[in-house]
Amino acid sequence: MLGTGNISIQKTAIAAFVAVSTASFQSAHATNGMFMYGFGPTAKGMAGAGAAYSTDSLAPATNPAGSAFVGTRSDIDVTFFAPDRWLDVSDDATFNHSRSAKRLFTMPNIGVNYELDENHSVGFSLQAMGGMATHYKEDLYRAYSAFGTPTAPTGLDLAQTMMGLNYAYKIGTGYGKHAFGVTPYFAAQRFRATGLEPFASSGISTRPDSVTAQGWDYSYGFGGRVGYQGRFLDDRLMIGASYQSRSYMTQFTKYEGLFAEGGDLDIPPTAQTGIAYKVTPDVIIAVDYQWIGYNDVRSIANSRPKVNLQNLNTQAPQHKLGAHDGWGFGWHDMNIVKVGIEYQHDDKLTLRGGVSHNSGIFDSHDEEMLFNIPAPGVVRTHVTVGASYQLTDALGLNFSFAHALEETLRDTDRDAQGTLNLTMKQFETMVGLSYAW
Repeated sequence: MLGTGNISIQKTAIAAFVAVSTASFQSAHATNGMFMYGFGPTAKGMAGAGAAYSTDSLAPATNPAGSAFVGTRSDIDVTFFAPDRWLDVSDDATFNHSRSAKRLFTMPNIGVNYELDENHSVGFSLQAMGGMATHYKEDLYRAYSAFGTPTAPTGLDLAQTMMGLNYAYKIGTGYGKHAFGVTPYFAAQRFRATGLEPFASSGISTRPDSVTAQGWDYSYGFGGRVGYQGRFLDDRLMIGASYQSRSYMTQFTKYEGLFAEGGDLDIPPTAQTGIAYKVTPDVIIAVDYQWIGYNDVRSIANSRPKVNLQNLNTQAPQHKLGAHDGWGFGWHDMNIVKVGIEYQHDDKLTLRGGVSHNSGIFDSHDEEMLFNIPAPGVVRTHVTVGASYQLTDALGLNFSFAHALEETLRDTDRDAQGTLNLTMKQFETMVGLSYAW
């Protein structure tokens, strides 16, 4: 029977979940397209390399099987994300520069893991999973005026969060330990768009009244993750793999004239596999590969129609915004390689570092940038550092910092007044606490 102390802990955990889930909608944003590069203090400090090596209760966001090896603990952190995005439109005579004003976002995450016995563990985690946001104070007339009149501000805001319940099962000892995990999760999205009046004009959309300036809209759905982790050679060698299903979300009815399939914006599937090796008792090197299936979601993957936008209604009506095969962001599947290192300096201090590089979201970005100005997921390389410090035997302080290197995409678009140059760089800092018992 549960004692009053356990009941109090349960009530506190439920209250914390409600508070954090509400706060997570303040704005969640991402770096690998619309996905975060990693989850939890260990993986973030190692550039997201967490498929094979897990140490915290946020591990299920990467690999549910990792919970079998982290013990009974809780983790909470806040990420401060600072992207810098700007658009230059130029021709032979003039130059126009616009910079997104939204440059700081906060993203809370919380996780709890509880060992039922030496082989079974359960837990839950809540993460800001990703999204994208821009806020150009100027109307982007140089980019959009050829097919409509924009207003200011121009931009969009998409936030995604997931809450998962995790179960992990571990077998084996000594030279071979195997863990399997599963995390069914509930997903929620929040979205709004402003200043996109040109996309509501000239017959470009199936529902011109549901393209822009409709306020916040919400979308909900479910999905799941499965994973495996193995530890061999007295825990010196670690391997892991995980898969997250496509999250089938309800439609954004207020923006059914913007996204393909009448406002559908599902969260794409992703898979990650990795290997980690303890080179010395104090040093671990981890290498991960991740795939993100953007091609699975029409509103994300559908490419720009190969006609002038003024003629879209007559020459290619099946590709109008909001249609089943409607114009989307033109993103393709992304492949990411992550390399991380961890050094345990002493019983209290652990240091981390890493780098990741992705293949980009465009096979060819020719004429795809016009629709991507409000959603510039162009960065490809992240460099990270991190640290953990044990304040007491139970309480730990965690930190990570990431810099996404500046990346520019250049595109000459037939419907824009000049050449588009879209640039982004990012900075991210995470601070958090962990408690083990």
